[in-house]
Amino acid sequence: MLSAGWFLNYAPLFIPLSIVVFYLFEIQFLFLFPLLIDNSKEPVRRGIREVFKIGIIRCLFTVIPIAFFMLLGLFHKRQRYRNWYIGCLAILIWYNDEVRTRI
Repeated sequence: MLSAGWFLNYAPLFIPLSIVVFYLFEIQFLFLFPLLIDNSKEPVRRGIREVFKIGIIRCLFTVIPIAFFMLLGLFHKRQRYRNWYIGCLAILIWYNDEVRTRI
């Protein structure tokens, strides 16, 4: 949010780039929580390795729409976290289908 605010004032064309850069860092920890639940040894390293096996571009093109869907849900008046829960479930299902079968 800070980089988007700064870019809004100085270089608004870079706002989409700041979002992509943020998610490049975030997807490195995409499967950390499910790996911790599964008591994986070295969950951070394992999560990063799994992201590279799936592919960084594929992860980006999957995570950014899920994140957008999750953030849009925060604007609902009655069920603010419904989209958030659905997005988290989507990541868990993705983990179960792609990563857990290899562990």
